[in-house]
Amino acid sequence: MDNDVVYGEGLLDAHDAEATLARDPRIVLGPSAMAQVHTHLAWYDKVATTPHNEHLLVDSDSQMFVNYLAIPIDGLEWIDHLPSEYEDDLRNNRDLIISQLQEFSSVPTVWSKYVWVGTYHNFFCTDFIARSDLLIAAEMLSQPARRLSKVYTRKGKHIYRDGEVVGTFKSMFDYKTQTEPD
Repeated sequence: MDNDVVYGEGLLDAHDAEATLARDPRIVLGPSAMAQVHTHLAWYDKVATTPHNEHLLVDSDSQMFVNYLAIPIDGLEWIDHLPSEYEDDLRNNRDLIISQLQEFSSVPTVWSKYVWVGTYHNFFCTDFIARSDLLIAAEMLSQPARRLSKVYTRKGKHIYRDGEVVGTFKSMFDYKTQTEPD
């Protein structure tokens, strides 16, 4: 370690965790950091009373990650309302997620990242601050299977999807016939 560079097992673990475990837009803890959390949890009578219970979450894939939406209000004593700046930030966060879900609805690799962020946002707003007015509608966070007739339409000889021609009917007389070589 010097004034510009920190290097060691913890940094290598963090890099490896980011490269291999953080499939979603989240900050995951590597194995050595999780081991420290496990040790600290043992110091308390109940896990529910630990500061870790507010700052860290466990995702559906069992990865522990930083509860980053709680950071701005960490340590604040609020009873009936959140600071207005923080409410504005959460509202802006919700609106941005909604717009990105709409923009990337046809790009599954990007859309799924916003689904994760939206699901986390809703969990936080429900479980931590009890603010249903800041939620993202559940139907925006899923894309169920659809029948072809809900996606495609036919007008004349053309098949359309999202207003674009994706196919055209050809009768058998429109195809060139090939003869077998002698």
